[in-house]
Amino acid sequence: MFPPRYAAELLESIVHDLPAKATFPLILPTVQSLVTSSAWQNQKAGLEVIRTLLSASPVSSNQIVESSVTTAVQAFSTGHVRVQYQALTLLGAICNRTSEVSASSVQTVHAQSIVQVVKQALTSECIKVSHAACGVIISFCRGSSNDNVISPETVAPLLPQLLSGIAAGVLARMNRCEEEGVCVLAVAGINALACVADAAGQAFEPHYAEFVPGLLACMTMNMNAATGNTVSRSMEENGASSVRGAAMEAVTLVGAAVGGRECAVFVRDAEVVMGLVMGLLKTANRVYAVEREATKNNVKYSSPPLAISMEKVQRSAARISGMMEEAFAQFMPAILPHLLKQAKQKNEMAVTDGDEAGLAATNSGEVERDLDMGTESLTMKISGVGIKKLTINTSVVQVSGRRGWRALHMATARGRSPRVR
Repeated sequence: MFPPRYAAELLESIVHDLPAKATFPLILPTVQSLVTSSAWQNQKAGLEVIRTLLSASPVSSNQIVESSVTTAVQAFSTGHVRVQYQALTLLGAICNRTSEVSASSVQTVHAQSIVQVVKQALTSECIKVSHAACGVIISFCRGSSNDNVISPETVAPLLPQLLSGIAAGVLARMNRCEEEGVCVLAVAGINALACVADAAGQAFEPHYAEFVPGLLACMTMNMNAATGNTVSRSMEENGASSVRGAAMEAVTLVGAAVGGRECAVFVRDAEVVMGLVMGLLKTANRVYAVEREATKNNVKYSSPPLAISMEKVQRSAARISGMMEEAFAQFMPAILPHLLKQAKQKNEMAVTDGDEAGLAATNSGEVERDLDMGTESLTMKISGVGIKKLTINTSVVQVSGRRGWRALHMATARGRSPRVR
C-alpha cells in the first residue's frame, strides 16, 4: 500500500494527465463512499481526494464545486479535529478558485454556510483548526486575487458572525502567547480581521472601536515602547515580533477601510502608529551603523532582531502616507532619509571570521538568514586561511526597487493599500 502522501501525489498525476471523462466516473463514487463512512480516516481521505481533483483538473472539476462545499460543511460537523481541518482546507481551496467579484461565486452563493463553519472552527480548542479557519476567511475575502472577490454588500450581514468568532476564538487567546502556536494563530487571526475590514469597507466602522485599541496594544506586546527592547525571551521565540508587525499593518488596513483621514478616530490612531514607526527607524539606524562599523573593521557582530521587521514598518508607513496626504508631512523629515538611504544601498558582501557552529550548519545544508537585516550567510573552511563567514545583502536586489517606490509613495502621498502578507 502507498503511504498517504505518495498516494495523493499519484492520484494528482493521474487526474492531471488523463481526461476527466475517463477518471471522474471512476473516482467520484469512491469519494462518495469515503466521505459518508463512519470512520474519520475515510472521511479525511475523501476530502483530500476532492481537493486533489480541484487542484489537478481545475476546469473539469467545476462540475463538483457546488457539491464539494456541501460535503465539506457536512464533514466538519462530524466533530473529529482531523476531519474538520481537512474540511477547512477544502473550503479554502474552493474559495481560492474565485478571482473576481461575481454574483454566482461560491463566496456569494454559499456565504452563510461557509461562515457558520468558520465561526465554529475559530473557537476550536485545536489551534490548527482555528488557524485553518483564519485561512478560509482570507480566501473567502480574497480568493486567488490581490483584491477583494466579495462585495461589501455580501460581507456586511456576515460581520457579526465573523468578528465574534475572531474575537472569541483567536484574540481572546492573546494572553497565552507564551504557549506554543498561539502567536502563529494570533498573526493569522489579525490578518483575517484586516481582510474582513478591507472587504467590508465603511460597514466596518461601527466595529472600529471594538478591535483597533486591541491592535494598537498588540503593536507593543512584549516590548518596552520607550526603548524598543523586548521583554520575554520565550514570547519572542514563539513569534511575538510577527504579532506586532501584523497588528501594525492591520491598523492601517482597517483605517483605510473606514475612510482614512476622513475618520477622525483613525487619524489619531495613525499618529500613534507613526510615533512607534519613528522610534523603530531610529533603532534600525543605530543597528545599521554598528553593523557597518563592525563589518568595516572585520569584527564579528550579531545584530539584535528588530521589534518589528522593517518590511512591515515601511509598508505601514507607506499606507498611512497615502491616506493622510499633506498631514503626513510632519513625519517626512524622519522617514524619507531612512528610505532613500536603503534604496541607494549597494549589494554589499562581507567576509568575516566564522566558527565551528556556523560551519556545521552550512555543512548540513542550512543557510543563516537575518530577515530583519536582509542578509544570508554561509560558513566555510578555507585551506591555509581558516573558517570564514560569507555574508551577502540578498534583500537589496529584491527590495531596493520596492523601497524606492515607497519613498516616492510617501513623497506624493498617493496609492492604495496592498494585500496583507
